[in-house]
Amino acid sequence: MKRKILCALLALLLLLSGCGGGGGAETTEGGTTSPEVTTGAVTTGDPSDTDETTDGSDEGTTDEATTEESAVTPELLVLPRPYIDIEFTSEGTAYDRMGCVDCVVANPMSGSVKTGTVKFKGQSYRVPHFDISQAGGVLRLEYRELDDMLDLYEDLMGGFTMETFLVNRNARTESSSEECMIASTQSGGYNFTTHKGVYTGSVYTDSSYKNAKLTSGYSTEELTHLVNVYDPHAGTISLYANGELVGRSPAKGLLGLASGEAYRTIVIGGDINGSGNTELHCASLVVTDFKMYRTPLGETEASALYDIAYAELTGEPCGYEVVEGESQVGTTDALFESVFDSFATDIYQPVTKLENPPTILQYADAAVLSLSDKTERPATVILGVKVEKDGTLSATTQDGTVIGTMKEAVKSLGKKMIPAFRFETEAEGKAIAAFTGENFLADCFLICPDGALLRKIADLTYAARPLLEILKPASGNAYDVEEVRLAATKLGGKTVLLSAKYLTPALLTALRARSISVVAVLSPDASVAEIHNAVHCGVSGIATKAYADVLGYYKTITTRTLCITPLIVAHRGDPESHPDNMLRGLISGATSGATSIELDVWLTKDNHLVLNHDNVTTHFDKQLKCKEVTRAELEALTYTGAHAQAGDKIAFLDEVFAVFSKDHRDKILTIEVKDAREATIDRIVQLAKEYKMESNIVLIGMNHLISNYVYSEYSDDGISANMNQSYLVKKSNPSTSLLLGTLESTMLHSACFTQHSQEHPDFMKGIYHRLIKYSTWTSTSTSATLGNYLCGAPEYTTNFPHLLDDFYRYLEVETSDSGQIRVVGVTYAGDRVNVTGLVTLVALEGSGTFAGGKISGSGTFAFRLNCAVPSTGDTYCLYSPAVTQ
Repeated sequence: MKRKILCALLALLLLLSGCGGGGGAETTEGGTTSPEVTTGAVTTGDPSDTDETTDGSDEGTTDEATTEESAVTPELLVLPRPYIDIEFTSEGTAYDRMGCVDCVVANPMSGSVKTGTVKFKGQSYRVPHFDISQAGGVLRLEYRELDDMLDLYEDLMGGFTMETFLVNRNARTESSSEECMIASTQSGGYNFTTHKGVYTGSVYTDSSYKNAKLTSGYSTEELTHLVNVYDPHAGTISLYANGELVGRSPAKGLLGLASGEAYRTIVIGGDINGSGNTELHCASLVVTDFKMYRTPLGETEASALYDIAYAELTGEPCGYEVVEGESQVGTTDALFESVFDSFATDIYQPVTKLENPPTILQYADAAVLSLSDKTERPATVILGVKVEKDGTLSATTQDGTVIGTMKEAVKSLGKKMIPAFRFETEAEGKAIAAFTGENFLADCFLICPDGALLRKIADLTYAARPLLEILKPASGNAYDVEEVRLAATKLGGKTVLLSAKYLTPALLTALRARSISVVAVLSPDASVAEIHNAVHCGVSGIATKAYADVLGYYKTITTRTLCITPLIVAHRGDPESHPDNMLRGLISGATSGATSIELDVWLTKDNHLVLNHDNVTTHFDKQLKCKEVTRAELEALTYTGAHAQAGDKIAFLDEVFAVFSKDHRDKILTIEVKDAREATIDRIVQLAKEYKMESNIVLIGMNHLISNYVYSEYSDDGISANMNQSYLVKKSNPSTSLLLGTLESTMLHSACFTQHSQEHPDFMKGIYHRLIKYSTWTSTSTSATLGNYLCGAPEYTTNFPHLLDDFYRYLEVETSDSGQIRVVGVTYAGDRVNVTGLVTLVALEGSGTFAGGKISGSGTFAFRLNCAVPSTGDTYCLYSPAVTQ
């Protein structure tokens, strides 16, 4: 809803007439009385229906006292243009004034458009309406132009408002089954329902319906005007009845739409499941109006919809002069119109032969804020936060110097650089959280050295990505993997800022395997050696005061080079030569170059965790349902599937923990929670604590409830979870996928997982700049496993974990007391190979030569190893850490 300044300007365009029309009159925007009939238009109702008047004798009339023209000037009201606006006509048809949907009647004998009597506030009015006389007589609103679900997400993710005038003529009680009056999909979307005897407005977020209710029940004779407002910024769902706010509930998290093709249809008088079949029908329903807006209306506007609808029904003045604005209307002083509009769309990609060079974060100064029109620039700008005495929010440099208001600073980035807000106090944090909400800013980072405070502030925002700053190791001169992992997991975050001078490839490999990305923070006067080492140890980003120095280094790389070798996840162990999810296969995977071993678990009837891909034991001599049988029954099975050997038995998670807690402490168990019950997660965590495996597990699942439950219940215990399939990321639409994938991952505190078939280089670059770990699954052939190695994904799942055993993960340099240099290639399998004779000396600064195991000359140097991917023809380089001579 636009505010006072815009209202004053638009007032000049208003007509002098009021907004109310005569009761029951049908007009289009151009005043035509015979609107265009859409494809599948509804049939004409029976005018002789006994419950309808034909002479107009019971039409509503206004009180004589109200016919006198009011001396009160109508209030100016700016409303967004409807997204959907269903009109019912006296010709017995329904159509969408906005042309967004087609109106199709499923069964004209059970439901149709009629002109007849409806009642409201004790009066009767004769108007066209949709009338359902028995279950199944639904009106389907079918979207015309949706290429895929991403289009609908883009339309509705910023929030929406639904408006209707209806009456369910069946009396329902708390024990009655649910009836859907207007619904988009089963297990998704947005609905008006009769639920447990009351009217309910719902939205589906984070895998469950969030409901706002008219708790006093409803009339079965008179219309009720309902408005359902979903506001993702506030994280609420609100229900208004006859202009009054009657219910509001939390609705945080990601909007969910149904799978299949059901999302393409809204049903009046029922619901629609994933197969396209309608269900949960209303048996006796009248609807006189339905509209939908692509923006969450405020309380004033939502309440005003009732006054307008009442005026349209009765012909009385509504008290407003209405201006119809854009379909999504924000406040005049907000930076962005919607969360989608806030995304940086033109991030500079460095000119370099580095594959996936770390994204660059620049600490702000006055000069940086003028870079949006320059070709070369950082991807992210770190802005200090200061709350002035008068409440103004200012942006500062790293040392606290004010460089302007925060709004001016973010605006100057021009959506070409991502803002990151660094704060240290709760007051600063709350101020920046409010700033992101007021300005519909979702594409941003929050940086704070206090993990508990960072979590608190991040939870106040819609989708700001938290970055925990840990610039000094807790003890000594090296970071401890467990300390960093625990600090990040307690936050629910996936990214930490660490000092570049303490980073090593081994540390980064261990953190990345635990789904934690690292930003290297350079020293203020960082040398080329510090930049080089940060780039090649496997970081996702580099924070600096001199972005040009980092870009300058990138330009020196002129041969295809990997600075971050991908991590490998062994899919269900080692299915190339062992049974899926069986202990010997998991052990084989653990002896490969994989950093993580993936497995699937279910909770048995007697509270044991069994490993099996499906609930049914399809590859055994009997088909049992894992959730419905005991451990003893499962242990009695004989395996008959691929790679079977005598004695093969089904495996249990406690058996896996018993082996891996002793012999493979360097490996991560990626546990897919196929059985998405809270009790299953509880049991996994209980076992992990018993075997002290908290640091060695990451939970994944295809249900949002898993990620949310782990975050709320077990993040303090150091347990993290990922959503292992994004249904929102599609290769066919990388730009929209980036917006949705980023929001999904952030809201779920998750890395981003997609199927291998949905990989797209533009998406991978975009998600990388958001510092979200990206992982794809599954490479099911040797060619795909080798081809995926250079695809740009920093992690991928394969059925051939041993295929990369001899690939080099990174290089190390060993120097003896006599100055003799030895270059070692550390393979995926963990072997250390002397590659001194195969490397080339590269001067980062200065000049020199390498012979006889020694460098002659002075400067800063690194060793480069040329590598090849077998059978693909691809070649690339790896670099050693820098050596200063």
